[in-house]
Amino acid sequence: MAKTEKMKIRVEETDLVYQIDKKKHIPITKLIADDCGRDVPFVYPFNDWETYADAFNTLNCEHFDPPTMSEMVSFVHCILESTDNSYRGDVEKLMKKYGFWGFTGSLFLPSDGKDVNNGVLIQDHPEIKDGMPFMDRDNLVKKLQANDPSVRFVPFGFATSLVTPVQLSNNPYICGLVGEENAEKLAEIAGRLKKKTYLRELNFSADKPLTLVSSLSYSRFFGGPRLIVGGDEGNLAHLSVGIIKSN
Repeated sequence: MAKTEKMKIRVEETDLVYQIDKKKHIPITKLIADDCGRDVPFVYPFNDWETYADAFNTLNCEHFDPPTMSEMVSFVHCILESTDNSYRGDVEKLMKKYGFWGFTGSLFLPSDGKDVNNGVLIQDHPEIKDGMPFMDRDNLVKKLQANDPSVRFVPFGFATSLVTPVQLSNNPYICGLVGEENAEKLAEIAGRLKKKTYLRELNFSADKPLTLVSSLSYSRFFGGPRLIVGGDEGNLAHLSVGIIKSN
């Protein structure tokens, strides 16, 4: 597993503020992280802990975008591995207490004989329907067949549950979820805790499709502390981090 280059997080002030009430405003700082050679400006302070749908609706607005799981991995990696450790303690504490949403969904498909089956359809920014993440199989298959980069497919057969950092970086599902470069970054995040990563709720055995959304956290459960790459139905609460839209 090749070591990725350490990048210093870049910090810039902005004119944006969080309006808490009529009298209280919190200035927003821009934390710029490298995502596969692309500068991505994240928002600090972080958004409050919310369900997936609430967090998506909060960030999907005029000034911000919700980050994909790939972008979230780049952000956390840049903070934790940065030569500037100003924000490292804050992120580590919040990873342990709440975790962060990554706005990428996974539609787990049974072996049912359809054109695309027995694997996982992965989509960045899945839509929200009736207050829950929603992934339409037929629509996603059309996008996949049209080579839409926002949709990927990974057949079953990849490792789940407890995996080493090397296994994590080579895991086909993780590579489909965040890309090969960011799978390496995720492995380096995992390696900081010296214990195997837990790929949570990825043992799929249902007879109908199941939609799960992504999160990233540290946990003392499952024999931790260890990195948890989460998959849940979106009704848990995690923190979220906005990306500042370019003008």
